[in-house]
Amino acid sequence: MVVSVTSRRQHSEGLVILQPGDHPFIQHESVVAYRFSEIREVAAIEAALRNGQARQKEPVAEAVLQRIRAGLKDSLFTPNHVLQYFQEVEASH
Repeated sequence: MVVSVTSRRQHSEGLVILQPGDHPFIQHESVVAYRFSEIREVAAIEAALRNGQARQKEPVAEAVLQRIRAGLKDSLFTPNHVLQYFQEVEASH
């Protein structure tokens, strides 16, 4: 599962706001845009890394990851199929 992180704008969803220091990738105030959340197969992510469409970054700190996960459940913009999948995976652990 992937979520989108984007620069904070006036009409951005402000449920989860990330600040510089939350992750080395974050250079200015940013938000998680849950409307763009997707379920991706591991093979597709690995292929994107191999062909240069994606770049691997440092892991997200556990506290930040927990905020992002909580936001995924609370956001009114998370696509239904993504939320359902997340809840199924969470219940199985």
